[in-house]
Amino acid sequence: MRWLLLILCCIIGFGPIFIFSRATMTSVNNYFTANRQKELMRQANVIADQVSGSDFFTNEDNLEYFSEYLLDTSIQGGYRIMITDRTGMVIMDSNNSEKGKVYAIQEVIEALNNKSVANVQNNGNIYTAVPIMDYTSSEIIGSVLIFSSAADITDTVEVIRGLFSFILLGILICVGIAIFFISKIFVKPLKELQGVINRLTDGHLDSRVKETKVFRNEITDIGSAFNEMADKLEKIDDSRQIFVSNVSHELKTPLSSIKVLADSISTADDLPKEMYIEFLQDITNEVDRMSNIITDLLNLVRLDQKELPLKFEATDLNKFMSDIVKRLTPLANAKDIDITYEGKNVMAEIDSVKLSLAISNLVENAIKYTDEGKVTVTLDSDHQNAFITVADTGIGIPESEQNKIFDRFYRVDKTRDRQTGGTGLGLSITHSTVLMHNGSIKVLSKENEGSTFLVRIPLKHPYVLENDK
Repeated sequence: MRWLLLILCCIIGFGPIFIFSRATMTSVNNYFTANRQKELMRQANVIADQVSGSDFFTNEDNLEYFSEYLLDTSIQGGYRIMITDRTGMVIMDSNNSEKGKVYAIQEVIEALNNKSVANVQNNGNIYTAVPIMDYTSSEIIGSVLIFSSAADITDTVEVIRGLFSFILLGILICVGIAIFFISKIFVKPLKELQGVINRLTDGHLDSRVKETKVFRNEITDIGSAFNEMADKLEKIDDSRQIFVSNVSHELKTPLSSIKVLADSISTADDLPKEMYIEFLQDITNEVDRMSNIITDLLNLVRLDQKELPLKFEATDLNKFMSDIVKRLTPLANAKDIDITYEGKNVMAEIDSVKLSLAISNLVENAIKYTDEGKVTVTLDSDHQNAFITVADTGIGIPESEQNKIFDRFYRVDKTRDRQTGGTGLGLSITHSTVLMHNGSIKVLSKENEGSTFLVRIPLKHPYVLENDK
């Protein structure tokens, strides 16, 4: 990844720089060439003005003077100068090689047509031509042509190009080295994360990514998020182990009781019939207890795995709650507990079968853990949610235990709960069912003063709304 990052940075970062350097060199070359053309054009105009102001073409003395002048100017400027007449014939040549010949090139023709031009030829030479005008008759009487090599410009541009390339190469090397080492800062946490993931895959759930608080970035945030995920995975694994241990314990207890009772029957001699019946009844009770535990376990697992899909239907919650309280009133009366219900007309989309089991668990627990006093069940609502409250004046729940009561097999008072026949799964089932309804459940309790369970259920369920469209 470090090499890939290095290559990408070079392509993305230095590609534009390379293009910019090429454009810059072209601009520099054009700048020097334009300056040379202006210089030659100025010199050609000076010569043309001097020719126009003298009797150059008819006076031999002037011709000799201009020959020396052009030769000196040519030597000093490093370029070649020609003067032609109106027919294009060369009158004067600083090299004396074309004198007397017709030099009908494009620049001369344009100059004789009263147009000053400066062109760069394919061979790199610069040709500049300007017209010579007779100020008396205002006619074109000839042209001045200057040749100049652009080799010095090319050499200068190449020197600049070489220097620029050297600087660019130096920058490329320095930045490449910097990127190589800087990339290590970013790649190292990813490699550590990969190593931790591999260890986690091998079953080492205590593996964590080392976090730093000095230099925070997206990669360190990924490490933090991974550690949070690993914490949850470890917690789930711990819960699974505790769950398996609790299941084993819960099933072992009735099995041990059954074994003791069965051994007592098989080893005892001449037991009265009433004793046999009592022992067999105890065995039946233990088997029923095991069956209840297994049934609750299966329901809980199915709820967790969504194997029991909810069937939402519009339900009259007032009648729904009234039926639950009516069904459990005999259980309250048997303990001389006053149970009351207060509600109003509320319609909600619920799975009445599963929610009935969940609310019944709350009301039944309120009755079980209240020796004397009262149980109050209320139903209220707003424009979005229904609120079900189950309050009792029983033994209450210690504050330190309240965040654990929805854990599977958790009991505040294990001895009392075994006497009441609970499996320790009722509140877990209630909690899962309420969550599947997109609701919430909370508990408020004080020890020896009673408990209040608050259930919130949405009046409208999103899945029902989608099916109705």
